[in-house]
Amino acid sequence: MIWFYFGTNFFILLTGIFLYVTWCKSTNQSIYNQFVILTAVSAGIAAFGHLEILPIVWQKGLLVLSRIVNIIAIYSFASHSIRHFGYDKYSWVKKANVLLFLAGLSWLLVLNYANPGSKTAFLPVIVYGAVGMVGIGMLSYIIHLKEDFKNVVLGVLLIISSAVIFKLITEVDGIKPSDISHILIAFALILMTYGIKKNKQNESKK
Repeated sequence: MIWFYFGTNFFILLTGIFLYVTWCKSTNQSIYNQFVILTAVSAGIAAFGHLEILPIVWQKGLLVLSRIVNIIAIYSFASHSIRHFGYDKYSWVKKANVLLFLAGLSWLLVLNYANPGSKTAFLPVIVYGAVGMVGIGMLSYIIHLKEDFKNVVLGVLLIISSAVIFKLITEVDGIKPSDISHILIAFALILMTYGIKKNKQNESKK
């Protein structure tokens, strides 16, 4: 089953790379595109971090690195949302966004210093994800909701679902909840990028 786990992480990597070199080119949203590729890279690093054929020190180091990249990816989506909807004109919003990111990153580093690569040390990614992806990102899209943005909102909801599954569901018949989470994240990236791409196309027609 370890190779299936590797494969689902690698599926996110391949999906993210495909989106980055195709649909992302037409979005004209550089910070969002950064979110896509960083999410993909994070998954790719995590794939190797879970390979038991590697030395345990390497595994732990790769998992910590993956989580750092993951948090930066979440920050990218939050920053994209703030910029895309014009909230960056408020200095306090930009400062609050940076402070929340630094708080999440610091918490992550502290927990992973004490217990590197453990499942419990992944908690800061989930909490900061709720803040950055939902509290800042999805909420911004809901406030300015239009038909194209429904895919973005649905994508974020899939990511939320993946976090809930990862954290609360137990392994059944050798199938790890994280494998389901990885597949949901890959489809979330597709939905979100399609929504942003479609919006760009519709805006260009006006």
